[in-house]
Amino acid sequence: MTRLVAQMSALAALAVALPAPAGAQPTSGTTDVEVPALVLEQGDTQGPGADEALDLANIVQSAAKGVTTVQEAPAIVTVVTADEIRERQFQSLEQLIDTVPGWQRASLYHSTFATPLVRGQVQAVQFLHDGVSLFDPFINVPSISRVQPMELVKRVEMITGPGGVLWGSNSLLGILNVITKDAEDVDGVEVGGQLGDGGGDRKMGRAYAMAGAPNLLGGKLKVFGHASVETYQGPGLTMPLLLFHSALPQPNSSNVYGPLTESQQAQSMIVTLDGKLSFGKLQLRVYAPFGKKYNPIGLSGQPVREDLPEDVDCPADTTDTACTDPRRTSRKNREDVFDRYAVLEYRTRFAREKAGITARGYLQQFVRGFEPLQVLAATSQGYPFLPGGLAFQADLTSYRVGGAIDGDVEVMPGLRLLYGTEAFREWKPDNTTASLQGDGTQSTLLAPYDLSRVPLPCPRSLDPAAPGGVGAPLAGCPLTFAYTADRTVLGAYIDPQYRPNRSLIFDLGGRVQVAPKALGSLSYDVNTTIAATVVWNFIPNWHLKLNYAQGFRPPVFNNTASNGEGLQIAGNPNLSVETSDAAQAEINARIFKGDRRIRELSFRIDGSYTRVNNLIQVSSGQYLNSGERALASIEFLGKLYVQGGHRLELGYTYLRGDTSDKGRLRSLPENAFSLAGVWSLVGNKLTATTTLRVTGAAEDPNRLVEYRGIGYGDTPKPGTVLGEVPVAATDLVLDRLPPSADLSLGLTFAPVPKFAIRAAVYNALNAHAYQPDAFTDYEPHLEYLPNPYEGFRAYLSMMYQY
Repeated sequence: MTRLVAQMSALAALAVALPAPAGAQPTSGTTDVEVPALVLEQGDTQGPGADEALDLANIVQSAAKGVTTVQEAPAIVTVVTADEIRERQFQSLEQLIDTVPGWQRASLYHSTFATPLVRGQVQAVQFLHDGVSLFDPFINVPSISRVQPMELVKRVEMITGPGGVLWGSNSLLGILNVITKDAEDVDGVEVGGQLGDGGGDRKMGRAYAMAGAPNLLGGKLKVFGHASVETYQGPGLTMPLLLFHSALPQPNSSNVYGPLTESQQAQSMIVTLDGKLSFGKLQLRVYAPFGKKYNPIGLSGQPVREDLPEDVDCPADTTDTACTDPRRTSRKNREDVFDRYAVLEYRTRFAREKAGITARGYLQQFVRGFEPLQVLAATSQGYPFLPGGLAFQADLTSYRVGGAIDGDVEVMPGLRLLYGTEAFREWKPDNTTASLQGDGTQSTLLAPYDLSRVPLPCPRSLDPAAPGGVGAPLAGCPLTFAYTADRTVLGAYIDPQYRPNRSLIFDLGGRVQVAPKALGSLSYDVNTTIAATVVWNFIPNWHLKLNYAQGFRPPVFNNTASNGEGLQIAGNPNLSVETSDAAQAEINARIFKGDRRIRELSFRIDGSYTRVNNLIQVSSGQYLNSGERALASIEFLGKLYVQGGHRLELGYTYLRGDTSDKGRLRSLPENAFSLAGVWSLVGNKLTATTTLRVTGAAEDPNRLVEYRGIGYGDTPKPGTVLGEVPVAATDLVLDRLPPSADLSLGLTFAPVPKFAIRAAVYNALNAHAYQPDAFTDYEPHLEYLPNPYEGFRAYLSMMYQY
């Protein structure tokens, strides 16, 4: 870490050498966050309000369910504001996440499910919108992807580490709270559009409009509305055709692969409608995305092709047996992940502002649709003979309805008490129509066309003339994907915060939460969670944090109620609740404020030791609790702000993981750093941004596939596979994923204050990088080959306010 300190010292020296600003910098937009007095007492030599943006970037609401500073919050916190999102041209939440120490973007099963890693662990993040959980109770796939409009985000608050006391279940190792804009943040109309292309994101276009009216009826009524539409084809990824593997839950047969093929998926479309209506202390929030989201690679690594070369000679619905996919029913690879909700919230303060309460009720719909997922490529000759390939369809939509109360009261000077309670019911409806396996969520097969080749217990029609009176399989082979499930959860917490003087803060909290057996088909026993923090302002503008925190996550519906005799991993109703606890220490500082040309240097360095118990993973074809995990990490984040609108940011993560059942987690990179800058080239009119992220090497367990020499032939039909290669279940290899570098560059031209044109390129080095195997599965069940990140892509956008 001494090298990091030296690097930051060099950055400070560079800041002093930069030219002085030509004029004063504009302050950030309006906000409803009250800046605590502590932040404003740090001696701003540029006059009141000159560095309002810096102060707002150090305000956090998620860590203490109330306004505090990043420096004093009882957790490891990173805040990214709307100004920074615009300046650095983040295209999605995933890209933003990738720049925060301790976090990394990734996706599961060949880019099917986008989800962030926090301290190297997958599905360990509690995702929030304005403080309301968007945790998906069926399959635990958060909607942290491009379905989140970035122009809607006012600030992102990220907590690294468990957060079970304040945020309850599912906050296993991290909190991601997206705070959306209000009427005051727009106060007028803003419109924007964007076009993009490149091998990493083809045929992309989007447009949005949002409006805010904060002063209706004398300021009592506030209205905000937003609408956006986006279309894209997405990345072109190259993988060998996957022609065969056996069915779940244990697909460890010999695999058969074909030629190297670039994905050509369908065009996606995402529409988002949302708004806020506030009257006095009451607010109604509605969020409703819709669309069709197509992925480039199927569940097991099959590159998707919407059009086949054979289509010229194989018209739709032909009976020619030499054609591989005449019905064209399995060429889509659609996976919809949308969260929709309505929240009614009431906020008030009383007792001369010494007490406050927030009460909310909510109704949520978690759309998780496979419409369909593609698994195997189509082939009509050789082995296997599988016209249409393999694709299945299932609607995994689930719901949650509930309410919560959060309050705070100043018991005495220096003692503040937080408290709260929550109750909700979550369920998935019964949509079975033809399955004979039981009520629940039904799946159907769109392909293969010959269902007699499917090694599944497809229901069959009655035929007295057939042997045994059993006829052909029912169309689509309707099976129960997961049985019905519902759960009612009750929880409460209390968190006293004591400040004996201006230099010390003590925080000690606890939560109890239970899902009673009498109130649902799924349940778990009373779970207790505690957290304790000491914050010491040991030198002016320097803080030391010592923190112990716990988190927990009950099994989701799919872990417990899934049907192992369908297209599924077998569920296990006896699973234990996953738990985590972390010991964390941090030193942070905001220094050199107003020193010559430095506006401020802020940084934090933290270390942690985290244990994860009962982590649920797939083993022997079913969900089981795995062994204990130990995670040691060191994180650094430094931000240097310089007069003239320049700033530099350096982030570093060291992570080492060990498990009692799999040993060292070598599939995770141990080192990663990012270096970013924002440069004001011509006053406030032309700015540039750069971000370089370097990720260390890792190992990825895969099948050893030799696809060279396999190609497409022209007989008997153009586009049919000339050859294939079988790969045995024992042909395993630990692929070394080398270090990778991802460089992004951007320019913003703003000739007038309310109009801006932006241009940006991502993966400018056109690096071929691969995602880590988040499950560390040394017997790969579905992710048989390295999972690539997207390649080069470029965007041009425009924004206008009036």
